[in-house]
Amino acid sequence: MIMKQGYLQILKLRNYRIVLTANFINRLGDSIDMIAFTWLTFSMTQSASWSAVMFAVNQLPAVLFMPLSGAFVEGLNKKSVIIFCDFMRGLCTAFIAYLCIINQLNVYWLLTFTFINNTFECFRIPAAAALLPQVLNKDQYDYGLSLNTSLTNTCELIGIAFSGVLLAVIGPTGAVMIDTISFFLCAGLFYLVNIKGKKSENSLSTSDYRSVFKDGITYIKNFRLIKILLAYSILCNALLVPINTYLAPFINGTLSLNEQAYSTFNFALTLGICIGTFLLPYLRKHFSTRNLFLYPFYSVALYYFMMMLAPLLKDTLALSAYIISIAFLCGIGFGISCNACAVSVMKVIDPSYLSRVTAIIQAVSRAFIPLTSIFLSILSLYFSIPVIFCGFAFFTIMSITGMMFSKTLKQMN
Repeated sequence: MIMKQGYLQILKLRNYRIVLTANFINRLGDSIDMIAFTWLTFSMTQSASWSAVMFAVNQLPAVLFMPLSGAFVEGLNKKSVIIFCDFMRGLCTAFIAYLCIINQLNVYWLLTFTFINNTFECFRIPAAAALLPQVLNKDQYDYGLSLNTSLTNTCELIGIAFSGVLLAVIGPTGAVMIDTISFFLCAGLFYLVNIKGKKSENSLSTSDYRSVFKDGITYIKNFRLIKILLAYSILCNALLVPINTYLAPFINGTLSLNEQAYSTFNFALTLGICIGTFLLPYLRKHFSTRNLFLYPFYSVALYYFMMMLAPLLKDTLALSAYIISIAFLCGIGFGISCNACAVSVMKVIDPSYLSRVTAIIQAVSRAFIPLTSIFLSILSLYFSIPVIFCGFAFFTIMSITGMMFSKTLKQMN
């Protein structure tokens, strides 16, 4: 009952409802083209290594620009930055749709525009992170972030659930066009957000920019808990790369299942994440933050072990039910663990540092995604996907077990 009242309270906030609606639309479009792009990449190349390369390029802008984007955004109007970035991302996806229509799209065009699109996202992320404290009070972060994550993931579920049908009916071009519309709608909705308060945000001079950036680095160095959260974010991103990189090749190539099985797997995974994130405020009343960080993440190790055994099943129906169950259990653990980390980051960081520190954490942790992805592209030349899954299962267990001895995490409530 307490949890329900908390969610009802934040839903009364007009600005929060608008942001929530914009995020719904954005996630719905992204979930549809996520399925289309991943499947399209593998169908064009028939290569697990190419899938890994594509995933690495998808994350590369975060490595190059995210460390500086937070300091750059710090001196700008956050709402305007979000609107501009969403509009430009809409233009990028519109051009991809155009290439599909004229039958000129290839893997190199996908690499190019994926890079450009995600470059704009690098500036949007710290702006959105700094905007949220202007929409919610600090005591509403648990409910606000959990509801936002849970309900936007619900929209992702809708997109994933119908993506197989949409691909069959409207094809990849239609899916990309839906994503294009979603970006433009998001830009329009954020224009309606009314943020009261300081109006004197101006762009920084070069010297001010360097000072702001260095100040953010110093803040992280002097705050042990943030360094622990940074290490945890790095671990999360690295350990989840095989799930994102090898899912299409594994389901289609190793298990010989179709795109509908791929879509259903993503649906089950996202459903688990929805449940985990929605329950987080309730679980925080009964479990320590440390336990919510670490123990649910063992489900990722379980995921890799069980996926390694999946090829042993020969019956298509039993195999499909097996991998869907794995995805659901992994999603619950992942939703609880990673959302607990996100809430803690918002709570412990001073709001005046939120843009730059969030950007630095995102950049450093996401830098390990392309590095891990490139490493996987090399491994896939010598080892089968199930063998790689087995190796990551052991690595996950060792990494999370090692973090259990952190004295800083033990002191967290």
